[in-house]
Amino acid sequence: MAHPLDGPPVQVILPEHEWTSYEEDTPYLSPLIDEIEAELKEREDLESMVVQRKANKA
Repeated sequence: MAHPLDGPPVQVILPEHEWTSYEEDTPYLSPLIDEIEAELKEREDLESMVVQRKANKA
């Protein structure tokens, strides 16, 4: 695992005690990706909708 540094791109191997454990490693982006996909589907559904106007009874 690399440790980010300010300055030139240099990779430093982290000591094992600083590694992320499997318990700490969670799919934190999955809920956001699901929300974005749902919004895109909703937008696609709305854009494909055909609006029909009622005829005037004048």
